[in-house]
Amino acid sequence: MGTYFSHGRRWGATVALLALAGSALTPAAASAEPPPSAAPAQRVITLLSGDQVVVRGQDVVTVRPGPGREDLAFHKVILNGHRFVYPADALPLVRAGRLDETLFDVTELLRQRFDETGALPVLLTRPPQSRARRDLPAASTVTRELPALGVTALTRPTERAGEFWASLTGPSLRAAEGKFWLNRRLSLNLDQSAAVIGAPQAWQAGGTGAGVKVGVLDSGYDQQHPDLAGRVAAAESFLQGVPVQDTNGHGTHVASTIAGTGKASGGRYRGIAYDANLLIGKVCDEYCPEDSILAGMQWAADQGAKVVNMSLGGPPTDGTDPLSQAVNTLSAQKGTLFVIAAGNNGSQEAVESPGSADAALTVAASTKSGQLAAFSARGPRHLDHAAKPDITAPGVDIVAARAAGALPQFAVSEQYLRISGTSMATPHVAGAAAVLAQQNPGWTGERLKAALMGTAAPLTGVDVFGQGVGRLDLARAHQQRVRVEPASLSMGSVPTGGEQPEKRKLKYSNDSDRPVTLKLDLPAHGGLLTADAEQVTVPAKGSAEVTVTADFTKATGLVGARLTATGEGVQLRTSVVAERRPADHIVTVKSFSHQGKTDASTVVVLQDLDTGKARILHNSSEGVPAGRYRVIGQVIDTEYPPGLPYGVFTDRVKLVQEITVDRDVEIVLDGRKAKPVRVRVDDPQAVQTPFQLGHEVGVFSDLPGKQRAGVSMVSKPGREFVVASAPAPGIVLYSNTSWNRPLLSAKLGDLELNPRDLNPLGFRGERTAKVADTGGGTPEEIAKVEVRGAFALMQPGRQPTVEINRRIAAAFTAGAAGVILDDAGAEYRPEWTGPVINIYGAASAALRAQPGGSVTIRGVANSPSLYVLHDRITGKLPDGIDWPHAAKDLGKARTRIAQPGTGELATDIQANVQVGGMWFGSVAPVRVPVELDVYYTPGLEWITGAAVGQTQNAAYGIQETLPVTFRAGQIVKQSLFTGPFGPELHRPAITRTGDKVRVELPMFTQSGGLPASGYFSPDFDKGSTSLSANGKRIGGSDVPGIATVDVPERRQPLELTVAGTRALPGVDLGTKSSATWKFHSGRTAKETSLPLLDIRYDLPLDLANRAKQGEFAFTVNAAHQSGSGGRGAVAVTMEVSTDDGATWQPVPVLPAGKSWTAKVTNPAGGFVSLRTKAIDADGGSVTETLVRAYRVG
Repeated sequence: MGTYFSHGRRWGATVALLALAGSALTPAAASAEPPPSAAPAQRVITLLSGDQVVVRGQDVVTVRPGPGREDLAFHKVILNGHRFVYPADALPLVRAGRLDETLFDVTELLRQRFDETGALPVLLTRPPQSRARRDLPAASTVTRELPALGVTALTRPTERAGEFWASLTGPSLRAAEGKFWLNRRLSLNLDQSAAVIGAPQAWQAGGTGAGVKVGVLDSGYDQQHPDLAGRVAAAESFLQGVPVQDTNGHGTHVASTIAGTGKASGGRYRGIAYDANLLIGKVCDEYCPEDSILAGMQWAADQGAKVVNMSLGGPPTDGTDPLSQAVNTLSAQKGTLFVIAAGNNGSQEAVESPGSADAALTVAASTKSGQLAAFSARGPRHLDHAAKPDITAPGVDIVAARAAGALPQFAVSEQYLRISGTSMATPHVAGAAAVLAQQNPGWTGERLKAALMGTAAPLTGVDVFGQGVGRLDLARAHQQRVRVEPASLSMGSVPTGGEQPEKRKLKYSNDSDRPVTLKLDLPAHGGLLTADAEQVTVPAKGSAEVTVTADFTKATGLVGARLTATGEGVQLRTSVVAERRPADHIVTVKSFSHQGKTDASTVVVLQDLDTGKARILHNSSEGVPAGRYRVIGQVIDTEYPPGLPYGVFTDRVKLVQEITVDRDVEIVLDGRKAKPVRVRVDDPQAVQTPFQLGHEVGVFSDLPGKQRAGVSMVSKPGREFVVASAPAPGIVLYSNTSWNRPLLSAKLGDLELNPRDLNPLGFRGERTAKVADTGGGTPEEIAKVEVRGAFALMQPGRQPTVEINRRIAAAFTAGAAGVILDDAGAEYRPEWTGPVINIYGAASAALRAQPGGSVTIRGVANSPSLYVLHDRITGKLPDGIDWPHAAKDLGKARTRIAQPGTGELATDIQANVQVGGMWFGSVAPVRVPVELDVYYTPGLEWITGAAVGQTQNAAYGIQETLPVTFRAGQIVKQSLFTGPFGPELHRPAITRTGDKVRVELPMFTQSGGLPASGYFSPDFDKGSTSLSANGKRIGGSDVPGIATVDVPERRQPLELTVAGTRALPGVDLGTKSSATWKFHSGRTAKETSLPLLDIRYDLPLDLANRAKQGEFAFTVNAAHQSGSGGRGAVAVTMEVSTDDGATWQPVPVLPAGKSWTAKVTNPAGGFVSLRTKAIDADGGSVTETLVRAYRVG
C-alpha cells in the first residue's frame, strides 16, 4: 500500500494543540510571547460498550462510563506500545475468545481514526451459511450479510449503546455461537518496472493477459482515463452511496499497472497484462471498511476473477482474522488467487492482514535496481512465524495512470503519477499472474502462486523474511515448463523440549516433453534442514517428490532458507522457514484479594525483563517461554449489593514480583497482607470526584530502552492497597486524584445517599419530599401510588433509554417533585420539572427499608475549589503509603471560565499532567460562568482546560492553558472562554515549505483577556479559504481555515482570506469571523512561519463576556505569527458595528507603548462587532472581522 501520500488532515487533530496562556501573578512567570504548547490533542474513543475513553497523545487520561454504567470499573493495561481499556464486564468475554481484543485496543482504534465516529462497527463471524438472527444483540442493525463467508456486519445507534451492550454481554449471547470483531478500517498501501520483471519477453510470446478477469479492490477508477478505456468488464462500489469514480487516485494507478493500455503515453506506461479484463470493486475511499472489502472479494470471485489485486492492509495478524480467513475460503472454493500487499511499515514481523493469509500471494517491494525498499514490511508472520512475505516486485517510483486531478504533488503529467509502496509492487504480480493464467487457463490460484514464486530471482543480501523467495521474474515463469509446489514451507515454530522432526513434501512437476534432472541445494543451518535427495529427475509430463525435514534438535532460533533446484534451463526456489524457540512452561496464577477471596477479579501482566515485551495473562494457567519476567498484578474485591449488577469494586491491591521461568511456575498474588495507599487534602468538605473522572491508582514498569508495561483501574473512588515489593528498577506506583466539594447531595435523615445528577447542567437548590416507591416506574405502577409532591423511586432495570425517559416523564406528569432512579440510565430532558438522580446499592436498600421516608436533595452550582493531585513513588512498591496535601504547599490557579453564550452549557474543567513521558488527567464538572481556585501538585507541568457542550460526553468547544509548572505556594491567574472569538496565530498556523503554503487556522478561538486560544468543533463551521497571487486566485478550499496550496516559486505579493460562520447550540458570541492578510513570500528551504499579523484583544468583560453601556476602552495588540521573526504592527485602525456587521463606524485607536487603546461607545444592549486593520513595517497587513465580539448590557 502506498505510504508516500496521505488523505485529508483532520482539523481538530491539529488545532487542538492550541493553548491558552497561564498568566502568573509573579512577574518572573509572565512573558510577552509564551512558547506554543507541545500538548497533543485530546481525542475521544467510544467503546462498543458505549463508554468513552479520553486520550491525550497515546495515553488514556480518563474514562467516561456510559449511562447507567457509573458503578463499573475499567482496567487500563499498557502492552508493547498499545493502551487497552477493558470494561470489567468485557474482560471475561475477551478471555473466552468471544470478543476481539482490538475492540478495546485504544491505540489501534485511534490509528484507524475511530475517534471520528460515534459507534464502533463490528463483524460477527459464525460458521458459513449460518443466517440465524435470534442471537444478534438488541438495537443492532445488519449492514451487510455474507453467509458464504460466515460474516455479518453490524452497527448500532450511539444512543442505544447500553441496550446493545447489555444484550451482548447477557446470558443468551454468552452462550451463542460466533465471535465479534472490530470491522476494521484498512488503508491503501511503470516505465522501467515492466522490463525489470521480464514482462516484454512474455509480451513477445503472446502473454498479455487476454481473456483473463482480474479483480481490483481499491478506490475505484477514473472512468474517463484513456489507459483504462475498454479494459473494465464490470465495476461496482461497495461503499454505500459512493460512486465507483476514483477521487483518491490510488485505484486508478493500481488498475493501470495491471492492465492499462498506455494509450495516453503512446504505450510507454503500459500495464503488465494490458489485454486483461478488469473487475473494479470500489472498497476504499478515505478508509477501506473491512465489510466492504469482504463483499468485494466475494463479488470478484463470483464474477469469475482468476486473480484479485488487493493493495491494502491492516494491522499484522497470524492469519486467523476474518479477512485472512475469507482469502483462504474463497481461494479454496473458487480457485482465485488473491495478490495482496505486504504493507509499508518497514518493521520485522509486520506483514499486514490480509496479506497474512496462508493462501495469499503476499508482495514486498523493491527498487528497480534490486534493493529491498526501506518501507517494505518484513516477516515472518506475526506470532506463529510462518513464511511471509512470498515474493517481491518493483514498488518504488512507479509511473502509472493518474485519476483526474488526483495527487498533484506526485504528478508527472496530467495523465500519470509517480508513487511508491507495496501497493505499487502488488499489481505487477497480479498482472504477471494474469499473463500466466492466459497461458494456463486450467490452473488454480494455488498453482499460479507456486509458478510465480518458484521462478522468482533472489535479491542480493536480503533474507526470505524481507523478500520471500525473491523478485518476480515473469519471463522465466512464462517460458519455464517445470514448477514446484507448494510455494513455501513453514516447518513450524517448535518449543525446546518438543523437538519432534517435521517433514514436508515438495512436488516437482514437468510439463515439457523430456525429463529434467534437478540438483537440489538447501542450506543445512547446522543440520536443522535437510532434503532426502541431492538431485531428482522429473519425468516428462510427470512429477517427482522430495521430502524436506526439520530436525529441531540441531539448531536454536528462527531460520529462513531457500531450497534451490537447478537443471538445464531450469531454476526453481522454495522458501523454507523453521524455528526452535525457548520452551514454554506453565505459569499458574493464584490470587488472594485483600479480603482473602480466591475468586477475585485479577489482571496480570508479564513483562520480559530482557526484551521489554509484555503480555496479559487471560487464563489462570498459560504457557510462557523461558525467561526472566516482571509480574505486575491487580487483585480486586467486588461486592454485589442488591440493585448493583456490576458490583462495587471495593478493595484494590497492586503487586509486583520478579520471576524466572525455567520450569512450571506458580505465581501467588497475596493481597491479604496489603497496606493502604492514602491520599488526603486539608479541606474537610472535599471528597474525591466520583464516576471515573478523577481517580486512578496504577503501577507501571519503565525499563530503560524498552516499552512501558502496566496496569491500573479507573473507577469510582475506593480503597487502594499495595503489597511491598523488593527493589525493582523502573517500577512506578502512582495515584492520580481530584477533589472538590460535592455539587449534589441527597440525604435520608443523616444518611448520605451519594447520588449522581442526570441533569448535565446540574440541579440547583434544595428540595425535601417523601419517597414513593413506584416499582419499575411504568405508568401503570405510577398510577397505583400517590406520587404528587413526592420523589418517585423507580427501578426500571436495563430498559432502553427512551423507555426510561417515558417513565420519568409519566412521573412528572403525575405531579412528582423529582425522580430517584435505582441504577438506571436516562437522557435528561429540560422539560422535567424537578431533580432526577441516580442512586446505587446500599442507598437504594436504605430507601426501601424506610417506606415513605423523607429525602432532602440539595444542589449547588460549583465547588469553590478543586484539587488535582499526582503522587508517585519509584523503584519498588512500598509497604503502604500516605500522601497528605495542604493547600499552602500546592500551586494555586485562580481560574476564570466565562460563559460563551446565553444558553446553559455543560462544562468540564480538565487538568492534565505529563510525568515521565506519560499523560494523566482529571476531570470535574463545573457550571459556567465560574471562578474557582484550582490547587495542583507542585513541581509538575500542568495544563488546565475547559470543555463546553450540551452534554458532558459531547463537548464542541475546548480551551487549554499553556503548560505551567507550579512552585509550592505560587498563585497564577488562568482565563478560559474569554471573548472575543476569532482566528488565532499564537502558534505557527500558516506556513510555507518549498512551494506549498499550508493553512491550519482555528477560526473561533479565545482572543480576549489573557493571551489565549482554543477551538470550537469545526463540524459546526462553514466557510472558505482562498489564496491569491497578484490578484488571481491560485487555490483554497471550502473549509474555513484549512487548505494546502501550490504557490509560485519567486517572491511576490500574496493575499490569504479565511471566512467562517457557525451556529452552536447555546453559544451566541462569535457567530462569524474572517481575516485577510496581505504579505510577500517566496520559496523556502524548510517549513517556515509566514510573516502574518495576529490581532489580540484585552477586553474588560465580566464572566458573561459582557461589557457595560457607554464609554468602553480596551487594549489591542498586533504581533506577527510566532516563529516568523516579524517585528509587529506599526499602525492599527478599528471600526465597530452594532447590527452584526450590516454597517460600520470608525472608532479612535491610540498608541499605548507596544500596544494600542481602542475607545468605543457601547449601546444599551445587544452585541458589538469589531473590524480591525493592522499594518507592519514591510507593508504587510491584516483586516480581521469578528461579528458579535462581545455583548453589552
